[in-house]
Amino acid sequence: MGFIHVYTGEGKGKSSSALGMTARMLGHGGMVYFVQFFKFENSDKQFLEQEERVVFRQFRFPGDYFKDYTDEERRALAEKLRAFLSTIEAEASEGFDLIVLDELVYAVHMKLISTEELVSLLKRLAEHAEVIITGRNMPPDLLKEAAYVTELINVKHPFMQGIPARRGIDY
Repeated sequence: MGFIHVYTGEGKGKSSSALGMTARMLGHGGMVYFVQFFKFENSDKQFLEQEERVVFRQFRFPGDYFKDYTDEERRALAEKLRAFLSTIEAEASEGFDLIVLDELVYAVHMKLISTEELVSLLKRLAEHAEVIITGRNMPPDLLKEAAYVTELINVKHPFMQGIPARRGIDY
């Protein structure tokens, strides 16, 4: 049985922290299931699309957190997300030691799934493996269930001064 880990906060580095845990698990011979949700083009996905992806299973769920979806589009996206999460649950229980759900919390903010559905999913996944979820504004009920909660804050970051993300450092 595993624990639920949360990386949250306004600071940069939530996904990078999850990638660090991924590297640690892989370094110990573990298997990792890594899924990214609602990521931008210039994000960590560029790292994941390199040769490292052959070492662990990585998927991406399309969607735009900032898009103003119509009710019909939101219903269709919610249905697609639930089917995707069912697939993840079935596949992730097949011997993976770490399951990373990067930015999945945005599905709650977008009202695609409820907090209760998300917490229930995380608890079921933690029956098989360690589970990491990242994103801002984690629901309090999720924080209560997590064994590890790390909040990242922005103290100083070049991005705040208009310097774009740098390859190998920020992505």
